[in-house]
Amino acid sequence: MPAMLEKIAYKNNSKLRSLCSKPLYLPRTANERGTTACIERAFERVRPEVNAPKDRLTNSYNSTVGSEVPLVETHVQSMTWYVVQDISNCLKQPAVRDRIEGSPKGSKRHNKLELGIARNRELSGRRRIHSTSKIGKESSLISGLDDVLSGSYENTQLQALKKKAENFEQLDNLSRIMSDPKYLIGCWIKIRSNKGSLTPAFNKDTLDGINLQWFINTANSIRKGGYNFSPARRIYISKANGKMRAITIPDPKDKIVQEGMRQLLEIIYEPRFLECSHGWRSKKGCQTSINNIKMTFGSMNWFIEGDINQQFSSLDYTVLVDILRKDIKDQPFIDLIYKYLKTAYGEKRKAILPISVGVIQGGILSPLLANIYMCQFDQWVTNVLIKEFDKGIRKKANPDYTKAIRNNKIKGKIMRTTITNDENYKRLRYIRYADDFLMGVIGSREDCVTVINKVKQFLNSLKLDLSLEKTKITHATKESAKFLGYRIHITKITKQPIRKLKNNKVSRVVPRPMIDAPIQSIVQKLSQRKYAKANGNPTRNGRLIHLQLTDIVKHYKDVERGILEYYSYCSNYGRFAARVHYILKYSCALTIANKMRLKTLRGTFKKYGKNLSIKNDKNEVIQSYPTISYKKPKKRLKLEAVDTGYLIDNLVNRIGRGRGDLKASCQICGSENNIEIHHIKHLRKGKIKNDWITEVMRKMNRKQIPVCKECHINIHRGTANPKIKLGKFNS
Repeated sequence: MPAMLEKIAYKNNSKLRSLCSKPLYLPRTANERGTTACIERAFERVRPEVNAPKDRLTNSYNSTVGSEVPLVETHVQSMTWYVVQDISNCLKQPAVRDRIEGSPKGSKRHNKLELGIARNRELSGRRRIHSTSKIGKESSLISGLDDVLSGSYENTQLQALKKKAENFEQLDNLSRIMSDPKYLIGCWIKIRSNKGSLTPAFNKDTLDGINLQWFINTANSIRKGGYNFSPARRIYISKANGKMRAITIPDPKDKIVQEGMRQLLEIIYEPRFLECSHGWRSKKGCQTSINNIKMTFGSMNWFIEGDINQQFSSLDYTVLVDILRKDIKDQPFIDLIYKYLKTAYGEKRKAILPISVGVIQGGILSPLLANIYMCQFDQWVTNVLIKEFDKGIRKKANPDYTKAIRNNKIKGKIMRTTITNDENYKRLRYIRYADDFLMGVIGSREDCVTVINKVKQFLNSLKLDLSLEKTKITHATKESAKFLGYRIHITKITKQPIRKLKNNKVSRVVPRPMIDAPIQSIVQKLSQRKYAKANGNPTRNGRLIHLQLTDIVKHYKDVERGILEYYSYCSNYGRFAARVHYILKYSCALTIANKMRLKTLRGTFKKYGKNLSIKNDKNEVIQSYPTISYKKPKKRLKLEAVDTGYLIDNLVNRIGRGRGDLKASCQICGSENNIEIHHIKHLRKGKIKNDWITEVMRKMNRKQIPVCKECHINIHRGTANPKIKLGKFNS
């Protein structure tokens, strides 16, 4: 039986050093009986043994590994090469104590090492599972059921991560946090009530029926480096321009791991993001970006509306991983991100395709990865482009205006205070939301063209493409720039007010940029949703006739509240609110008239009053549609500095709630064994008849409830015994 030498090596300081080698005797052909049983059993009985404590072994021939390790050319048959990552400040490995139970073959298997870590060793009286995590001064994670559900969650690793992130240091403990079952439980609590938690991908597996053992198995799989994301299902939805947008639906349980990765990346990169970025960030959004434009884009001559073509599907993996490596020094976590990027997708199970570029649009992690990718563009615009473009301290004053203001002889409002095209004064302002950005330019149109060419060139270096169809140069006073559904323009000089000062001199009041709501565009969208006719007049909506009267009125009020809330910062709020309220309220009245066969609006308002008051059997008003105030709401936007500490606090609270659910007894039979979490998609209210367990969960206002495995099966069969007591489960 010939011998094969299996080498294990690692690369350090550009030198390939051999750590250890062990002869591995394997038969090349079948045995005398003609079977291959001996070959298969040899892999179980004999394993390579590593005597040095190492962090991670990556098989270069394993396609599931995230990092692309270059293949080593070799002419030795059955040779396998590995890459070993060094560990600093390692302790000596504890002695291995074999558990001799049963036959000698079993003890022999337990005595071998797998991936450089003993499969079975006892440390401080507790069993350690084999891991690719760092062997350091801290104790490893424990896999026992009691250990996961007992005690308090120590967030020392998260606090260390937060401190290093705020100091802009490289992070190296992400895989340790991800391989903690308690951390995964907190991530499950965050997403379990989302609408997509019960939306399957290709298999029928959802969050329904999840148990504690799944968290332990997943944490162990992440620790070993063997966790893989399931293929995602792709669907298409229509866009405003008539084209189709591809949406990818990941496996619901994969979303738990993705949420864990997202929270860690958010803690790391939130201090690194710039103030000009407002998309997909905590405590930032459309309102903060519009407020930033209102405060910083005054006196602009031109606007540049920019859009990146197919941002999600154009992100380059090599560029993204290189960006992450600058801040993250944790190869197992980089591998996990790479696996997420390589998630396969398809419209059907038999037509699953691998992905080679871009991120899936619909994944929890994709928006944050896109933001990290675009942060390079933000830094370049802020630190390079703006500094190169800005010129001068202040505009040169108009001598004619200065002379007239001194003599108090200003006639009309056409005369400007400064020279319009001052070549010695230029300014550039920039703001971005997701893949859309807006630039304000004080300069000439030629300057705008130059800026666009530089932007396009830099985006090409990131392997992104600037959409020339959507990128426009807009005059600030003659036209309006479109950004996040608003129309932005500068007030014309003829409409700028002039006030008289105390010293009898006059001064022009230069207002801030005008942020208007597009009234005609909103009316067209209401027409597309069947709330209005093509000419803008309200009409009945046949899709809502089957609803109860209270639900119809509530639906219209919710639609109106959402529209007015989004455009509450617009300059033309009064006219906009009056138009929207008129269309929706009269459409509601027409829909009620059609449902109750009242024929006309007059009959509807005569029966239900001018506020469309819906009464119950006791003649009590339970729903109404009163006339709103058209006055712009006086609310100030809270601009708070983002502190990632609240993310950790919320996570710790969620972990406590999740462990309380998992260690609770069955709420039907009282059993404490094989506890699973029963999920429902909606808490249906009203007169819709549900099964008894859903009705009890609706009264408890809970979408999840712990039950044993047997009762869970009976719930889906519809044969569960209704022994639950309301109020018994209060965790």
